[in-house]
Amino acid sequence: MRDQRQAFEALEEMQRLGARAAVVFGTAGERMLSDPSLLPIWDEFVRAQLPLCVHMGMSYPPLAQLGQSIYDGHVIGMSLPAQLAFMAIVGHRMLDRYPDLEVAFLEFGAEWIFYMVSRMDHYLPLDRGAHPFGLSMPNAAQLPRESIRDYVKSGRIFIAAEADDKHAALTCSSSLAKITSCFRPDFPHGEGRENAALEIIERKDLSETQKQKLLYDNTVRLFGEP
Repeated sequence: MRDQRQAFEALEEMQRLGARAAVVFGTAGERMLSDPSLLPIWDEFVRAQLPLCVHMGMSYPPLAQLGQSIYDGHVIGMSLPAQLAFMAIVGHRMLDRYPDLEVAFLEFGAEWIFYMVSRMDHYLPLDRGAHPFGLSMPNAAQLPRESIRDYVKSGRIFIAAEADDKHAALTCSSSLAKITSCFRPDFPHGEGRENAALEIIERKDLSETQKQKLLYDNTVRLFGEP
């Protein structure tokens, strides 16, 4: 993302190799994903008709500098970029600019989405200009056209829940957002679990329909049949 020529070359290679999606971090260094300098890359990416995956990572240097341990890194430096990416993609009108774009947020868990939807919708009417004291708010024309809740309910946003997410059932059935949840499968790294899929199958707070969507249906909706 930080080198336009390399981004175009990567897109060409991905399409040639039959990629099902493209993966980026939550920021492009110190730039939001919606930064105007990145628009030529996004224009080309959308023409490729691939879904976008935003992956957990230490992408925003100031957050990395705050950390003093790997625990800080997991909770701050690697996790908060999910909210930065969500603000860029939904709050900065990328879904308006690219009406066919689908976006998945991977390895950030699922619970953070409730805070972001509520907080952004809380301020959206105010910042569009409906200030109780008659103040004129700047850049109202650059704000999203719909409510944040409506974008999330559109089915274009996918959130990958963890097997032990305490609010996975709420994520699947929330009347607030109706989030399209999918499942992050096991992977051989430090956070690997013995059998995360089985954990979901054995959960009592999820219906069989929700489990089917988490473990298969929604992932197929995003990436296509295996």
